[in-house]
Formats: sequence, structure tokens, C-alpha cells
Amino acid sequence: MLISEKVANERVNSPSNLSVRFGRPPAPTSEPHVEILPNPRAGKRPELPGFLKTTMAILHQSGAGTQAEVAEVFGTTQAEVSHIENGRSDKGLDKGAIEAAQSEIRDVAMKKLLGTLGLLTEDKISKCKAGEISTIAANLSRVVEKTLPKDTGPGSGGVNITIYAPQPRDEKSYKTLEV
Repeated sequence: MLISEKVANERVNSPSNLSVRFGRPPAPTSEPHVEILPNPRAGKRPELPGFLKTTMAILHQSGAGTQAEVAEVFGTTQAEVSHIENGRSDKGLDKGAIEAAQSEIRDVAMKKLLGTLGLLTEDKISKCKAGEISTIAANLSRVVEKTLPKDTGPGSGGVNITIYAPQPRDEKSYKTLEV
């Protein structure tokens, strides 16, 4: 929709215009003033050091907080933590340290799981409180399962789909029937 210069000036100087209502003087009517401001979000954020990325990955993967909470502690964005976790920002990331931390967490959970399972004696199973111990064991087994490395290769139990494309054939390869 195109409007005339007269209508544009009326709109700019109208008392219902928010810039006039909040005290900012209207733009001069003879020649509009255009100011180009730099975009504060333009440009790339500086790359985080590898040790910070590693620490953020360990904290989030160990369940110490959500992506947003970890990002707030380190003064970065939730998206950056997500990129680190998904492997899109792994420059300088010490994967060995992350695996070692996960292994340590897994070992502690496994020790506690085995200790909890050892507490399920015949006496306790016959009492009502055995359900609580069973719940603890189930929760610890989920901790161990979630900290195990994810294997997504063939033979990992996932669904593998193989599609074979048909071979292109020439007309000469078909039988000809004359009627």
C-alpha cells in the first residue's frame, strides 16, 4: 500500500503516534532523518575455551542442571550448551574427560544399585517397604542405563532399513509379443 507524503507526515505528527506520545520529537517533515544502528546480535560470539565446553558438557550430562541452568552459570546461551551436547561445537572439547566423568558416575550408580539389590532380602520382600527398595533399585538402574554410551551403529538393536534400487533396463531386455 502506497501512501502520499501528506498522509505520511500526518501519521508521523499525529498525537496517537507512540514516538510523539512518549516525548520524542517527530522527524522533520522536510527530509526524514534515517539513522542506521548496528545490529547488537550481528557477528559471531567469541569461541568458548575447550575446558569450559568440557565442564558444561559434564555438568549437563551428569544431571547437575538443565541446559538453560548450565548456560546461565557460564554466561552463555542455552543454544551453545545444546550445540556442545549435540557435537556441533566440539572444537577444543575433551571427550576423554567427559567419558571419564560419565564412567565415574556410572560406577557410583552401579555400586549403589548393587548395594540396594543386596538389601532385597526375603525378610524385606515379605514386608510392605520392599516396594520402596525396589523403586530405588529401578531408579538407579535407569541412571546406569542413561549414562552408558549410545551405540547407534549396525547391530546395536535399532531398526536398519536397506532399500535396493531396481536396475535400469533397456527395451531390448524385455520379451516382445506380437499379436
